[in-house]
Amino acid sequence: PSLIKWSDIIINFGSSIGIEALIQDKHLIHANYLHTNKTIFEITSASHLANNDEDVLNYLIDYKNSKLKKIPKKNKNKLYREIVYGGKDEHDVLEYYCNSIVNYKFD
Repeated sequence: PSLIKWSDIIINFGSSIGIEALIQDKHLIHANYLHTNKTIFEITSASHLANNDEDVLNYLIDYKNSKLKKIPKKNKNKLYREIVYGGKDEHDVLEYYCNSIVNYKFD
């Protein structure tokens, strides 16, 4: 998290580190051409998708020239819904687990 906080833009491929970048509202370039897995970043469009080295460089140039658009909040929320909230609407995850434990009926 500290390195991401220090960074202006993050290049990621196949790693959950990209989630921290989104939480910190950083630009995230997902270099999907460097692996064969389909990730949540591609499925939700919660990153700048790079299909080759040229795409990565173009995103960096756009950032340098203040032309790189923010990743839409709705796309980030789709990602959060799937990986943080278990496919449900936004809620307090810790409270959910606490309530589940407190209200558990032992046989």
